[in-house]
Amino acid sequence: MGDSQRVMVEVEVYAAGLREPNRMMRLALELDTIDGMHYKVDTRHDLVYMEFTQAVPTKSELHDIFDRIGLDAKFVGQVAEEIDDANTLE
Repeated sequence: MGDSQRVMVEVEVYAAGLREPNRMMRLALELDTIDGMHYKVDTRHDLVYMEFTQAVPTKSELHDIFDRIGLDAKFVGQVAEEIDDANTLE
């Protein structure tokens, strides 16, 4: 796919407790392994903003990342169809 056709998918996740330093560090270690993803964290509001330019994980895969570090991820706003999967319950 050429750069002119590259699609960027944006996701915003609320995860209460994210501001705890240990959880933030663990989340960073998990997210840093995803190719083509950029993220920023608003610890004041327990929000993670993610942008994907390559392979996009499903909602359940993203939930798994947050679950592994003891955070309950809630998607904020409309979720792009690229990450939607039928096995995830909100």
